[in-house]
Amino acid sequence: MTLLENVKLGVLAVTIVVGAAASSDAQDRPPMRQHTATESEPLRLIKATKTAGRNKVSLSKKGTKRVITANGIPAHKVGRFPTAAIPTASRHSPIPL
Repeated sequence: MTLLENVKLGVLAVTIVVGAAASSDAQDRPPMRQHTATESEPLRLIKATKTAGRNKVSLSKKGTKRVITANGIPAHKVGRFPTAAIPTASRHSPIPL
């Protein structure tokens, strides 16, 4: 490659990078949040003593794909739910992958 071709290739690469950066900034994203908390409270840990339910997981093969099916219940003990900090109860929640 000649020097002129190398320069043209370099200019093209820089133009592509700058264009990609400019287009990502032009997506009208909301501004980043500003956190203004100035106080903290002591952390109160709750011992995990409850069983959330029966954990179910199955693995299968369909054609060339592997299929994992689970009910979303953890296979370990959990804390008490709901609480003031976490008002939703723990429950079965299928998650498609």
